[in-house]
Amino acid sequence: MDNLTGGVGEGTRVQFVGFVLDAHVSNAKKGELVNCTKPGEEFNDIHIELVKTATEDDACNSVTAEMSPHLRPEAWTDLPSLSIKRPVRVTGPLFFDGSHRACHGDTRPSPNRISVWEIHPVYQFEVCKNKSLSGCKVGDDCVWVPLNWWHSHTDEETDGNN
Repeated sequence: MDNLTGGVGEGTRVQFVGFVLDAHVSNAKKGELVNCTKPGEEFNDIHIELVKTATEDDACNSVTAEMSPHLRPEAWTDLPSLSIKRPVRVTGPLFFDGSHRACHGDTRPSPNRISVWEIHPVYQFEVCKNKSLSGCKVGDDCVWVPLNWWHSHTDEETDGNN
């Protein structure tokens, strides 16, 4: 649901298309404060670094999305171990995480990211049927399949014309 002011801000529902640079469970050993500091992968967020191109390798150029454990379908738990070589579409609300800092100049805070705005929590995570970004328009619902469907099919079955 979009915010009432008509602009973009915290809570605005967004969809972002990009490539997964990295996906990992955050603080699985000690737990995250936001998740009651419970250790274990099932109790902590999956942090996803999303970039504009398949060849981008600098996390300072990434947008962060987070899958919260209490909203995460079981089928998403494999994401950190998957190698997705095609565009993904992530849907969720914007969240301003003022506890972090963005990369700028030579400053590379941890975690590296282009902005402190996140997509958190992720409500929907989809993989494009096509391999090229040009064949994966954000508004073209026909080219997107849920992560669990994509994960259970081979690339040959899901590969479109692009």
